[in-house]
Amino acid sequence: LGGAGAGAGGEGAADGVVAAMASEALRFKAQKQFVSAARLQRAVLAEREAAWGELHADTLACAAELACMLEASGDCQEAEALRKHVLKGHQARLGADHPHALQSLGRLACLVLSRDRASEAEALFREALPRMDEKLGPEHQDAVGCAHGLAQALVAQARGHEAEPLLRRVLAWRCGRLGASHPETQACLSELRQVAPGAKLEAPASTPWATATATAAAAAAK
Repeated sequence: LGGAGAGAGGEGAADGVVAAMASEALRFKAQKQFVSAARLQRAVLAEREAAWGELHADTLACAAELACMLEASGDCQEAEALRKHVLKGHQARLGADHPHALQSLGRLACLVLSRDRASEAEALFREALPRMDEKLGPEHQDAVGCAHGLAQALVAQARGHEAEPLLRRVLAWRCGRLGASHPETQACLSELRQVAPGAKLEAPASTPWATATATAAAAAAK
């Protein structure tokens, strides 16, 4: 019995050390010391994988956090590999339409876009957006963010006419949620004016979000 108790205590102490490392990694992240944060988080991930397995929910969350730190540190190659790993894990555990899987897909698309692979990012955003609209709702922040990412991928390919209805969707959402004077609203207005000079903050409230998405899809099919 004494040996068993000592073993349990040892496991508890080990868990405490890993938890402390995870907290320290987040502290480094908050201080924008992303390289140090990623180094610690990588060690935490290794411990989580050994203890719980690669597909455990907390392990996948740990991997997603490491990907975020790596992106911030500029190591996008490793970050992308982790994003793909997390996406596959969520899809395997929860299904392709689960909110966690959809969020992982959107984050992978954003990372791919940031690496100047607009066509590949477009395909990922197009895969994610209709699912997000259906499962999360068209006014969900992740769905609107996905619409914005798709618009940016289209603009990067000189297809502003396809991006316009998506940008109008994002602009209307930001106006309603953040206000017309919010920096993010104004930034979206500037993006919209790049493809539709003279555009104003007023978006047609009667136009359903699905219509904007369908319009962009129809334009892409032409």
